[in-house]
Amino acid sequence: MLRKAIIFYFLFAHISISSQEKYHKTYYQNGNLKSEGRLINTQKNGYWFTYHPNKVIASKGEYLVGEKTGYWFEYYTNQQVKSQGEYHQNQKIAFWNVYAENGDNVSEGGYIFNLKNGYWKFYHPNQVVSKEGFYMKNVKTKDWKHYHPNGNIEAIGNYKLNLKNDFWVSYDENKHRIDEGYYKKGLKEGYWKFYYINKILKKKAAINKTSRQNIGIFTARIQA
Repeated sequence: MLRKAIIFYFLFAHISISSQEKYHKTYYQNGNLKSEGRLINTQKNGYWFTYHPNKVIASKGEYLVGEKTGYWFEYYTNQQVKSQGEYHQNQKIAFWNVYAENGDNVSEGGYIFNLKNGYWKFYHPNQVVSKEGFYMKNVKTKDWKHYHPNGNIEAIGNYKLNLKNDFWVSYDENKHRIDEGYYKKGLKEGYWKFYYINKILKKKAAINKTSRQNIGIFTARIQA
């Protein structure tokens, strides 16, 4: 008797949900389709598509009771993939790829609760890595490397709470060392070394509040 009651309950629930589910479409003012998918009551559920005004797919993926879930794709108006990755309860998780309109890589890395987390890479337009390093809940941390468009190292150092911290070294496009020294909370401090192109030490400088204001100009002169 109990078994029959349980079966009847789930059958009734299924019929009830099905009766409330409908296929829904929205349109642009010019009449072109804007989005389509299933609704349960007023909440999106199941697979949905959105479209650009030129009728090209803008995004596709699944909803679960009004929240994005599973693997999603976003597209440019030329049908090139803009980004792809996974959602859970409407938040980005796991590994995501981002692309330029011509299909080139822009960035790649992981998310947790919609925040960049773990190891990330970013790319120059010529597809050489521009920088790579770690995030902790959208905050830069640990070791980072920055690269020139020719692939040579531009700078190496550490971030703490999104700010440059501890020892950093920078180089020009031809691998010549420009300067080296310490940062604290994003500001240069202590003794810094500056170099000629032939690697000969040009100058040691004690960085304080006054000299810090002029350090950008000083460094630019050395690079020139």
